[in-house]
Amino acid sequence: MTNPTDIAPDDHDAHLLGEAHFHAGHEALAVCATCGELFREDRPGALGLSQRCGCRRTPDEARWDGFDFNEWACLCRCCGQVVLRSGSRWSVWFCQDCKEPIRGFNLTYGWQGTSIIPIGRHSLMNGIGLSPVEIEDLQHSERFVEDIKNLVGRSDLLSRWAADRVRLNLELVGLAGPSVPLREYLLETSRRALVDPRLTREAALVGLMAQFRVPVTTEELDYFRRRIAEWMESVKQGRENE
Repeated sequence: MTNPTDIAPDDHDAHLLGEAHFHAGHEALAVCATCGELFREDRPGALGLSQRCGCRRTPDEARWDGFDFNEWACLCRCCGQVVLRSGSRWSVWFCQDCKEPIRGFNLTYGWQGTSIIPIGRHSLMNGIGLSPVEIEDLQHSERFVEDIKNLVGRSDLLSRWAADRVRLNLELVGLAGPSVPLREYLLETSRRALVDPRLTREAALVGLMAQFRVPVTTEELDYFRRRIAEWMESVKQGRENE
């Protein structure tokens, strides 16, 4: 990551927006101060689709072609300061800087490959699934159903955290109103994160992990990063040796 202090002032905003993965197609989006989700109903976004947030979504809304659900962009569910692609059941919920420590956390504290903090919607993304043989086994099937119930509960907890985090970000940077343009929100949170430790990724990660009843320190985040890097390297070597 480039040090913002090494960038010319005229390019500073562009750099911060680039770090947040913001592009021209996101100009149509705003942050809902109630649910913390992205929306824009008055004009289409990058894909010509008018995304609604949780407050504005209706049960009878027709699903978009080529999407598993009607959302093409969202904020990272940990820091709330990076825009992510969405709309697929395989979409990841975290930016790269948050995802790797979370994966290391899950590797450290998870049970038999399952995720304490869900990475995405699909059960297989969180280490939960059934093989063709296990489907025929009642014990495995009952365990699978229980694992899915627990995953739904943890996903709901994560959704509540994500909304709370965005609302906290808005409060810390002094942005008020029922909604805030996404561009303004990302610029203000990125600027303030340089001087306010409460807006850093580390603060968000520690807070999120505590939400899942595993208190950690900022020093342990580096351990989680190393743990997942070592695990990925071992998997890579294993594949090369096959």
